[in-house]
Amino acid sequence: MSELEWITLVNEHDTILGKEDRVIARKKALLHRGVGVLVFNSNQELLVHKRSSEKTVYPNLFDVIVGGSVLWNESYSQAAIRELQEEIGLNCLDLKFLFPFKYRSIERNLNFEIFTCIMNQKAVLQKEEIKYSLFLNLDQVIELMKSEGFCPYAHGIMNEYFKLIHKPLVIE
Repeated sequence: MSELEWITLVNEHDTILGKEDRVIARKKALLHRGVGVLVFNSNQELLVHKRSSEKTVYPNLFDVIVGGSVLWNESYSQAAIRELQEEIGLNCLDLKFLFPFKYRSIERNLNFEIFTCIMNQKAVLQKEEIKYSLFLNLDQVIELMKSEGFCPYAHGIMNEYFKLIHKPLVIE
């Protein structure tokens, strides 16, 4: 039997309410904390990856963030650093907070904090999480988002990022 993984439950204002096992929280679509990191290289290209078919949430879809749930007694930034190490083998020293992001759906409810960092090394992909990855400039990301399936929160996160950098293109 696998060990329980406790995640941080919150309310709409991000006040901590307690903890719950990840499996139960997902089944009940309980509101919890999540992190996402937009990973860029020194050419200002964004790391985009295809999620593994083994993922229980959004398998085989593209994603623009490296991230996951915030564990109990873990800060958003600690979770971001942990997820970067686990999923792509990156020890990030320049993590920067960008914006909060609320994602709500019938199946998933998260209060995200979105970060960014620079990656100038080869990714070491966790195969249970990521099938493959590639760096794309933002125009290429937009084109890919128009033609391929992405995690449902990806469009909202990219729209917020484009507002932040004053890029006029908006993804529907």
